[in-house]
Amino acid sequence: MPVLIAGWGRTCNDPSPVCEPPIRLKALSTSVLPPETCNRPPGDFRPDIELCTASATFGSPCQGDSGGPVWNRYLGGPWVLIGAVSRGSAPACGFTDTIATDLTAPPISDWIRGVLQGPGG
Repeated sequence: MPVLIAGWGRTCNDPSPVCEPPIRLKALSTSVLPPETCNRPPGDFRPDIELCTASATFGSPCQGDSGGPVWNRYLGGPWVLIGAVSRGSAPACGFTDTIATDLTAPPISDWIRGVLQGPGG
């Protein structure tokens, strides 16, 4: 499933101050992988509440992108928020698949709905 991720995170793997955050918001076209193909250490991916993304160009979210949106465009319709960037590879970016919280998973969407409705909602 193709998705678009946006963020203000690092754009290089250099840990020195030379690697400054971008001046403009960056976006990455990537894909959600089937859970069984997610390249993460054992126990570091929960397919019931998480999405695993990877890019054929080795692009990935990086430090500073956490919390950023993951959008999907169903059948050419409007872009819909389906996730939030959670974690990637450390210390460098672009070398393992990125994990995003699946905002459409019932445990997460139920919690969001409850917060939006407020107490007694």
